[in-house]
Amino acid sequence: MRSPPAPAFDALLLHTGSAPAALATLCDDLAERGLAILARGTGRGAPPVPQSVAQQLCATRSVLVVVGGDGAGPWENSAVRTALQRAVAQRAPVLPVIPVLLAGAARPDLPPLVCNRAWIDLDRSAPATALDCLVSAITGRRRRPCPPRPAASPPAPDNRIAFAPPPAPADREPPPCRLEEIIPGAWQLRIRTPFAIGTLQAVFTPQGTFRGELLTPAGRNLVDGRWHASTADRRIRLAGRQAAGLHVAPYEARVAVTFFNPQQIVGTTARGEQMTWHKQAPAA
Repeated sequence: MRSPPAPAFDALLLHTGSAPAALATLCDDLAERGLAILARGTGRGAPPVPQSVAQQLCATRSVLVVVGGDGAGPWENSAVRTALQRAVAQRAPVLPVIPVLLAGAARPDLPPLVCNRAWIDLDRSAPATALDCLVSAITGRRRRPCPPRPAASPPAPDNRIAFAPPPAPADREPPPCRLEEIIPGAWQLRIRTPFAIGTLQAVFTPQGTFRGELLTPAGRNLVDGRWHASTADRRIRLAGRQAAGLHVAPYEARVAVTFFNPQQIVGTTARGEQMTWHKQAPAA
């Protein structure tokens, strides 16, 4: 038993008859990709063109249902139904029926076996990508994947002499300080009340003691005692005694700190006094 001759055409192009320029361009693009297209009424088939639709279906490997802006008419639907009947009846090999939308076309009322297939939209896709998909659908071959990018070559070794990095700029903000660390040293405390101004010249030791001289409008007093500071609470407490001649009295000051740095401390005492500390010398 002799096998049937191989189809002479790669695709039969069924169209609405509208947009002849777009149809001609589509045939040319497919021909440039090595496909033989049988288009009714275009005369673009290289081999002899069969006359009947049944003969044309036997001479092609696939069917393109090309829809233009005017939709699909009665003649096209009849030809499409004939192609679908052969596609269903011919089991091996199956005749693919591929819907194609031209620019400005909408999906028409075609048989469900066509509408349910994957459409190739030449209007809303990149032209080159859409044509590649169409060629793959006609030939049954997948597009060749893009070659992988070459791996980046490792950087060339740096043979230059390495120098030490430049020093940090002098105006860079110093690291944060703690009250407990900056208090040891000699300070002048300026104490302001609504009625008077006093000063306390005192030396604070790292061991937590202080001694100094308190000058107020009432006179001169010697003070000494212990100090405690907390950065977390932002508070300083001075507790001890003050002596004026033979008269000795307790001395205490609780300062809520509002600002501090290694050279200055600003705060308010529990009695409402404004206290500003100015550092005179670091701890010995």
